[in-house]
Amino acid sequence: MIERAVGNDQMIHRTIHGAVIAGMFAALAMLLCAQSIPVSAASDKIPPMESYEIPIVGGKGGVGFDDMGYSTDLARVMAPAGRIGAIALIDPFTLKFNWFSGFTRSLKPGIGHDDSVTSASTGPGFMLATDRTARRLYVVNLRTGKIENYAPLAGGPDYVRYVAPTQEAWVTEPEDSRIEVFSLSRHTPPVATHSRFIEVPGGPESLMINVAEKRAYA
Repeated sequence: MIERAVGNDQMIHRTIHGAVIAGMFAALAMLLCAQSIPVSAASDKIPPMESYEIPIVGGKGGVGFDDMGYSTDLARVMAPAGRIGAIALIDPFTLKFNWFSGFTRSLKPGIGHDDSVTSASTGPGFMLATDRTARRLYVVNLRTGKIENYAPLAGGPDYVRYVAPTQEAWVTEPEDSRIEVFSLSRHTPPVATHSRFIEVPGGPESLMINVAEKRAYA
């Protein structure tokens, strides 16, 4: 895993968490033994998880999901629906949803995630979305649901994340072993402008921004 300080371009370093994870399991085992609770008995107390199916209109033949996340700005789960060319916004309590559309559509059947919009992230009053087919970073108005503007991407995108402390959009481009950074204007919605690249040897996979710790994980 690559760990990077947000707003600091001086260092990228790899961290190995195997020892930490092993330590956590060891601590858990010691706790269970100290309380004389068999591991099997502890696991038996965990209630089974419920599962739901949410049919996606137009998804026959495969959608091509990849990234999915929760937006506190919308109080909705964001599920970019790949080749359908739209982002499903799902209420996690009612399971009802609406759409942000207008992205590239693909008539090619299949369940791969190489087409159209596959990642999204929100900020105050706006949504960022990457379109793999068009190779664009779109800026969507949260109030109207309409695409306001876009910026061309220098490479094939994977994940996009809003970085609030620096007012930026970070887009992973794993095939080029880098993250493309866009500065965002103070308008609402903002205008995205290419700023720089962050080189990530071996290519970044996924992307998480931890504002409290001032770190980005990829």
